[in-house]
Amino acid sequence: MNRGKAEADALTKVEIVSAQLAETRIEFARDYASHKDLAAAEVRYAAALDSLRTELRGMNERLDRIIERFAQQA
Repeated sequence: MNRGKAEADALTKVEIVSAQLAETRIEFARDYASHKDLAAAEVRYAAALDSLRTELRGMNERLDRIIERFAQQA
């Protein structure tokens, strides 16, 4: 095999592998961003649920006080 052809074949293979790595890098970045976004959404959802729980506890306490007042007046 002649040296020039071997070098050309090697260069072609390197370019193919380089393109595949670039594509893999893009896919990894997309997946990482998706996982990161999902984690952030989960944190926001958990915070919203915690806030809702706090609001419901506050409403329960107010209702308990109202019920106690009615019970005392009766």
